[in-house]
Amino acid sequence: MPQEEKAPRVSRRRFIALIAAGTAALPAADALAATAPRRSKATPAKSENKVHIAPTPSYVAPPPPSAAIEKGLKEQRDSLAAQLKAIRDFELPPGSEQAFAFRPMRRERRSK
Repeated sequence: MPQEEKAPRVSRRRFIALIAAGTAALPAADALAATAPRRSKATPAKSENKVHIAPTPSYVAPPPPSAAIEKGLKEQRDSLAAQLKAIRDFELPPGSEQAFAFRPMRRERRSK
């Protein structure tokens, strides 16, 4: 049975760079689709015979939410506002201990 070759590992930096490049290319594709088609200089276009169909938009607005969904969203907003108010109104005495502190952990090296 032949041994399968593993693909080379991609570093985290390289992976993030590839993701960023792909994300940046998405709006460019939509912009290219919206441009007018190029006309050939060899054959002049006859306007009465040609029909130009515009490209379909990439974003279509969703339908407005129903009354039940709108009510649920309003309840969530109100609940969140009440929670944030309770957190902000809580008085801490001066010099009180910190709730948490971020301490980065050292990465363990894996053996090959």
